[in-house]
Amino acid sequence: LYLASGGRCASCGVELQRDWQADHVIPWAHGGETDVVNGQALCPTCNLTKGDTMVVSAKAAATTPRVWQDSAWAHFFAANKRSFLCCACPGAGKTRWTLTLARRLLDNGTVQRIVVVAPSRSVRDQWKDQTTVHLESVANENGGHENYTDFEGCALTYAQVAINPDLQRMACRDRVTLVIFDEIHHAGDEQSWGEKLLYAFEGAAKVIGLTGTPWRRPKSGRIPFVDYDGQGSVHPDYEYSYGQAVTDKVCRVMQFHAYDAQIQCVELQTAQSTSRSLSDLTDRQDRSQAMTAILDTKRDWMRSVLEKGHAELLNVRAGTVDDGAVSDAQGLVIADDQDHAREIAALLQRVTGEAPELIISDEPDAEAALARFKRGSRRWAVAVNKVSEGVDVAALYVGIYATRKTSPLLFRQIVGRFVRRRHEMESRDAVLFMPAVPDLMQLASEIQEELRHAVETALDEQEAEQERERRESDEPSEPGEPDLWVWEADDATLSGVIRSGERYSASEVQSAQLWADRLKAQGIVIDPIAIALYERLNPRQRGQMASEGADVTTAPTTTAQATAPRVMTREEQKRHLQRKLDKAAKQAAYETGATFDGFNQYLARKFGKPRSALSMDEMAREIEHINELVRQFRARESEA
Repeated sequence: LYLASGGRCASCGVELQRDWQADHVIPWAHGGETDVVNGQALCPTCNLTKGDTMVVSAKAAATTPRVWQDSAWAHFFAANKRSFLCCACPGAGKTRWTLTLARRLLDNGTVQRIVVVAPSRSVRDQWKDQTTVHLESVANENGGHENYTDFEGCALTYAQVAINPDLQRMACRDRVTLVIFDEIHHAGDEQSWGEKLLYAFEGAAKVIGLTGTPWRRPKSGRIPFVDYDGQGSVHPDYEYSYGQAVTDKVCRVMQFHAYDAQIQCVELQTAQSTSRSLSDLTDRQDRSQAMTAILDTKRDWMRSVLEKGHAELLNVRAGTVDDGAVSDAQGLVIADDQDHAREIAALLQRVTGEAPELIISDEPDAEAALARFKRGSRRWAVAVNKVSEGVDVAALYVGIYATRKTSPLLFRQIVGRFVRRRHEMESRDAVLFMPAVPDLMQLASEIQEELRHAVETALDEQEAEQERERRESDEPSEPGEPDLWVWEADDATLSGVIRSGERYSASEVQSAQLWADRLKAQGIVIDPIAIALYERLNPRQRGQMASEGADVTTAPTTTAQATAPRVMTREEQKRHLQRKLDKAAKQAAYETGATFDGFNQYLARKFGKPRSALSMDEMAREIEHINELVRQFRARESEA
């Protein structure tokens, strides 16, 4: 069974370790024979999760496309374009979608050759290590032709193509070629890359661009083989969002745990000592100084966050499969630079008692370290950006964001490493620990915001981009001297948690954790954030929790405030109503075919004031009015 599966789990595809398990495909309890033809090799996690039910093997799953993949194939053939851009979130299955499409185009004679261009050697080798299309990984620096006798194409890096584009230009002349650009935004990393890629593959018959992190403007000029609209924004031919993937149970839900710190500093203008919260710093230079301080491994913040992250990883690994435990779960720390990564690795070893895998380009065995980590050799790894994009490590459940970089692209790429689900029955959230700086909090909210709306419109994306541009325009393009000199940073303190677009305060999370601990002691395992959501929506109805097994009168307490029913503040209630009103208005505009601006103008005339000026009672009445309009519209549509 081990040899037949190529040493990989037949369900999730991870490399099998010594504790792999032989399993009946048709369970013995349901009449399945104990015979190799009814056997499969599984990792312990998949086998224990499967129980006595049937599980689809990785080989069978490859022939059972996801709904979005079927839809994207249909769009590709209907468009009948030379170049096609597919934008699907990390973990959704872009690689499988593309390889299946490439196989079809080879088999029906549309193309004779496949070329994959990847951002790194690690990602290039992932494309090579599959059997749908037989690709040769051309390892020499200048690139080159594949062996046409044995292979159906080759896998290269962007840098290899840029060094010698003539080789690929000639190959496209000799054979009808499909080019696949993985993470195509990398074509804009260098000024000349776009021009050289266009030159190299100008003669390609078909071009497929893939990205899981949509971008607005390339670094250097326009990226070839990509359509842009009149405002310079990329125009994908097919999109599949993170929100849709979570709804379809293709990707995990992410929790973002933001940790604040008190910064001891000196105001340079007044020479006065002061204490500031990391989350309150608005100046970019001040934030950068504060981030440098808290990420210093000699200070308390970094150590305490590593300790909290490791405790979370141990919690994920502990218990039984019925509790949602993942015995081989792993964690990843993203460091600021290579020296910082080495310092974090040393500190993490002291915290955990085990040396992590250090995956940085200056280390001679970086590729081997990444391969070892993917096989489960260590609980933790420390990287800079080598694992930030395109590299799949199926067991990643806990992450620590320990870098000052706050670009939306990098943040999305890092989050993308944690969202890939290993099998359909998985229910555990992934958790990313991060500094409580406004930029990162906003990015986390924007990623999770996709989960709020059943229908996403282009207007939503436009508004988000306009808001980002407004924030950036409020800050000087060339930051001046900082106002503060930071000399100390205290221990990390929980600022809040973001999940599915909702922000939970530290007090809400702590209160919910008390209930989660109490319920767990009675054999009921519930995510604390689910309890926090319940408490927020039902602050006075805890009797239901008691009926589920929690003894309200004897629940563990640390303070009276922790166990008292929590009522939202007026500010929180108003924000909740504002979000509810925004969602109702967008949904109504979409369903009725009105423009969002036009619908807002109608509401302003109807209620005599713009939405921002409404009281809470007026917002509630406006929501009811919108809901009634939608009910009437649906009734008319049903009659028609």
